[in-house]
Amino acid sequence: MTMVLLLLACGLPVATTWVFYLNPDLLSKKRSNSGMLIEPPYPLRNIHLLTASGKDFRIEDARGKWSLLWLAPQPSVSECGSYLHRMHNIRLALRENGVRLQSFAIMLAGSSTDECINTNAEFPDIILLTGSINELSDLAMQFAKAAGLSISQTDGFYLVDPLGNLMMRYDKSADFKGILKDLERLLKYSWVGR
Repeated sequence: MTMVLLLLACGLPVATTWVFYLNPDLLSKKRSNSGMLIEPPYPLRNIHLLTASGKDFRIEDARGKWSLLWLAPQPSVSECGSYLHRMHNIRLALRENGVRLQSFAIMLAGSSTDECINTNAEFPDIILLTGSINELSDLAMQFAKAAGLSISQTDGFYLVDPLGNLMMRYDKSADFKGILKDLERLLKYSWVGR
């Protein structure tokens, strides 16, 4: 009897693992993240933009930290204030891990860019970016290709890892509590970007 119990205790975990390995459809499909994973992570390259103050910005300048990007095709003034405020609050809610996250808002087009620049003065921790029509079009195409979307669907929030890889997308209507929960989990288990 002791031998049978010992064999069950040692063999059952191995047998269970083997069954799930051969039948992955038996595993739960429930996801623990709120956003859409971009698989494989998409390396962002050759992106040249301008900050609100007119300084040159290259995507390589963002490396070394996790980055939350808001890609905004044509935001209204109220959207701009609301989303910038929420992005600011996410960083504050991360407490000591907030220094590992940087936030960017990329204005793809629209006359509201000036109003967003004014609103951005309240949130100096968020870097507002824009650029020429060609640069912004190339950027939107990279994001669309990475997420498997059309260019008209690229508005939303994106997470970029410290190596410059686009790895997760959130819809524009995403719950910010879900984004915060994902970031808390990610920063807890990731040593990259310290």
